[in-house]
Amino acid sequence: QYPDHTAALQYRARLLRDSGAAQAALADYLHLFRLQPEQDPGHYLAAAALTADTQQALSLLDARMATTGPIPQLQRKAIELEKRSGNYAAAMDRLATLDAATRATAAWHIEMAELLQLSGQPDLARPHLAIAREQLAAGRPTSARMALQQQLESLEAAPLAAN
Repeated sequence: QYPDHTAALQYRARLLRDSGAAQAALADYLHLFRLQPEQDPGHYLAAAALTADTQQALSLLDARMATTGPIPQLQRKAIELEKRSGNYAAAMDRLATLDAATRATAAWHIEMAELLQLSGQPDLARPHLAIAREQLAAGRPTSARMALQQQLESLEAAPLAAN
């Protein structure tokens, strides 16, 4: 009865998604975005997850970020999609757009090092690994830091295994 009612479209898209009707849910999300592009980033993540087409998913995420600039959760998903499709340069470009506070973390340096290694540039990855190692050594041992430490160690061992 009200095909352009945004709250109804949001609800129906979630309902269709949860019931397994991915195409119908995606159609509702796309209609919602045409009506009101400034939707919650979570709706864009949900819509991107409904499409098997990586380029369409990236276009959805980029459309939302075009008006506001990088949104960390959308950019993270875009980085994951770029990485999965083997487009490491694009993933690194996206990673570099995250805010300065994020770029100063050990997790960011480890992710950048991984992308550099995947793109065949292990020499450029080493400084990022060194920075991450220093940062991890300076903090108290938490489960998150220990997971990052394991990731760091596997990345440091990867070039040696390739030789």
